[in-house]
Amino acid sequence: MWRFDMEESYVPETKREKVYSKEGILHETFGTGQCWWQERINMDRLRKERREKTREQLIKHNLGAILCFRDVNLIYVGSTLRLSYLTEAESFGPVPIGMRYLLYSVNSDKPIHHEHGAIAEQQAFHAPWLEVRHAQAPLLEHVAGLEAADSIVPKFVEQIKSELKEFGVLKDRVGIDIYSPRLMQIFKDAGINATYEGIDALNDAKEVKTRDEIECMRIGNAIDEAALHAVHKAIAPGVRESDLVGIMNSVAYKLGGTTSGDGFVVASGPNSWPNIRCFTDRMIRPGDVVFVDAYGIRYQHYHTCYYRTFVCGKAWPEIKEAFKKVARWQREPLDKGCKAGNTTADIAKWFPAAEEWAAKDEAAISGNAICHGMGLTHFERPLISREWSLEHPIPLKENMVFLIETQVGDGLGQGVRLEDMVRVTKTGYELLSRWPIDEIIECPY
Repeated sequence: MWRFDMEESYVPETKREKVYSKEGILHETFGTGQCWWQERINMDRLRKERREKTREQLIKHNLGAILCFRDVNLIYVGSTLRLSYLTEAESFGPVPIGMRYLLYSVNSDKPIHHEHGAIAEQQAFHAPWLEVRHAQAPLLEHVAGLEAADSIVPKFVEQIKSELKEFGVLKDRVGIDIYSPRLMQIFKDAGINATYEGIDALNDAKEVKTRDEIECMRIGNAIDEAALHAVHKAIAPGVRESDLVGIMNSVAYKLGGTTSGDGFVVASGPNSWPNIRCFTDRMIRPGDVVFVDAYGIRYQHYHTCYYRTFVCGKAWPEIKEAFKKVARWQREPLDKGCKAGNTTADIAKWFPAAEEWAAKDEAAISGNAICHGMGLTHFERPLISREWSLEHPIPLKENMVFLIETQVGDGLGQGVRLEDMVRVTKTGYELLSRWPIDEIIECPY
């Protein structure tokens, strides 16, 4: 059975970036307000660099334009207002894809954002970097009925063809950012050379983060740490998992962040192993493990994901040993494998194998030790696991940002999970999450 030697030295500090660096990246976590004497997050630069990176990838992928429907891509390319009720995860029912969309061409710096109804006037007023027009919604989900959806298609096709001609790319390949056989057929019938390669182009654009994106995530982590501190103070017998979610939501909004509402894990007692990955109204009891993931907290829509493990009362030897093991899994792959020029295999090989959890293969425990890229979504590049990264590695690049998370049970029915956000640097990594993992956090009552 593959196990770590708990006594082996693994040089925990030498490859970690200091808070202040000469690499040209802002390592200070700034406030969330404006300030005349500091250049903090430069929103205009943030918007421009995201568009520039998108254009570079459109050219690389031989695309004349990209048509975006996904909410996250409207934000990345167009910096548009986010409408929660029209997002895939938070709508009140099936999302009527096509009620808003964005067309961006290599021949124009100004994306055309198509908005439904009177909201278009608000978008145009608040976002002068966009050309805002009304959407001719193709209603791809047929929620209005098949005949209604078909009746709008000619208007939609005429609008897109007219704009492609306006940009001078009518005969070029056009990327789309969703898998939709119906949409692809609509374009084929209209003589538009559409391709799913738009998805790859956007993944490539988002792979390496800009200085302002990184600072957004630094601030997001600072908000997470304030939320975790509030949780630490609140854990006591009788407090419910759902109460802690309410506390974290409140802290996030007070400090200038936003949340996805129920996007949190609070797993206590038997819910902590195996990890239930949600929260309930269970009351915390003395001797319960409580681990928390504030993954719903965002700053400027840049997401966070930040597990820490607490104990209601005093920790016991088995849970301390489990915590020590997980803390080692958090740092050793980074200290030994993380730097620009290495590959994802250099990190994955330091994760424990399936035998550590008595599992038959890596697929059965793929979430127990994993890294996932972070940005406007929780799953950008790189995505690292022993299941695929050992045989199919990809390069680690400077200013990639990803989460590393690991977990294990204590053998008595409860578990430990930790998670950290890191930025890849030339010589190692910068740890964006600063809550210590030296020992499990006890919550006396």
